[in-house]
Amino acid sequence: ANSILKVNYKVKPHDFRYAFANNFLAYLVDIRGYEMEKALDELRAIMGWKINSTMPSKYASNFIADVANISNLRRIQNLYDE
Repeated sequence: ANSILKVNYKVKPHDFRYAFANNFLAYLVDIRGYEMEKALDELRAIMGWKINSTMPSKYASNFIADVANISNLRRIQNLYDE
């Protein structure tokens, strides 16, 4: 009895914006070496947000949380590797 796995993905435009913003911030901060404020200005410009928009800060908090989580996972892994 072969069964086919059915997966129902519900991808929304916000999912793409979130992925783009996180990846773009990672590129600007990690690869280009931008300070966060400059990176947020670049994100604001490329996403078409107004100069006083708080949206870049919301995406930055997600980015910072992701970086912190990865750092903590590496730290924990290093404890087990010792």
